[in-house]
Amino acid sequence: MKKSIYSTILRFAIGLVLILFLLYKLGIPNILAAVKTFNYLYFIPIVFIQIFFFAITGFNLKYIISPLKNISYPKCFSIGLYMWAARNILPANFGDLTLLYFLKKENVDIGPSTAVFLIDKTTALILGFIICTGTALIYFDIPTAMRILTFAFLAFLILGILLFTPAIRRIVKTLLGPIGQRFTGFFAAYKNYFITHTGIVLINLGINLLRWIISSLPIYFALRGIGIELSFITTFLVNSGVAVIALIPLSISGLGIREVSASILFSKIGFDAGKIASGYLVLLVFNYLLTAVIFAFMSKEVLTFSAKGDLENNPVTKP
Repeated sequence: MKKSIYSTILRFAIGLVLILFLLYKLGIPNILAAVKTFNYLYFIPIVFIQIFFFAITGFNLKYIISPLKNISYPKCFSIGLYMWAARNILPANFGDLTLLYFLKKENVDIGPSTAVFLIDKTTALILGFIICTGTALIYFDIPTAMRILTFAFLAFLILGILLFTPAIRRIVKTLLGPIGQRFTGFFAAYKNYFITHTGIVLINLGINLLRWIISSLPIYFALRGIGIELSFITTFLVNSGVAVIALIPLSISGLGIREVSASILFSKIGFDAGKIASGYLVLLVFNYLLTAVIFAFMSKEVLTFSAKGDLENNPVTKP
């Protein structure tokens, strides 16, 4: 437990140092001057877009979980909210792992729920790397694009070996010991999705593409609010590259990594790094405020959810 706390503190410190480094390099007066010019009316579309993103996420969860259990849309919507909020305070996309907790409370075993989690993340990452490759080809040189393709190919080759080689799976299960027993049924569920529920996987792929597009809209409006004139296509391509880079688990939810990489990538194509950083910092503050609101309003619901699951799994019997 202490190790986990120390790790979280260290990752937050790394992110904070990167933010401070960015402010130092670009000049705090320049950043503050840009932030002061922000047109707060742009928060209106940002809020509505975020709500729509949550709605799509809830639909995606309900649809991809449906072969395992029929969970109501409002509950899936709430789970999606909590996952997004947890993602903002945990490294990389580890907040999405809270899905396993909520599915466990719905009496779905860890093995099948892990299969759902991996299918969703795999389709999202495939799309992310494809978009990043397009970004590299449009804005950077061919060798850079080839390096991205090579990295993506090797990453998915390793993932494929781990998932589809029985000997490797047995070794991993042995190394995990008693914990490995909890993942019983994982591969059967994973394989069953691609064989029996191919349509669900393809729809999940389409929804994740839509989510990649929607997730770039808030930063597009944040940058427009700062006064930067740019097309949504440019924002989408470059911000997708930034999002993939931010998955590097060095800080809390890519804190600092996202802002620094955005300033570098956008400046490479002619935009003012100071204004870009300002736009990302404004959205960062907005996301943290929204995260606090979600946790504040959902804490009671999560406790109710947990208590209900515990009662279903361990019903109280009269003497």
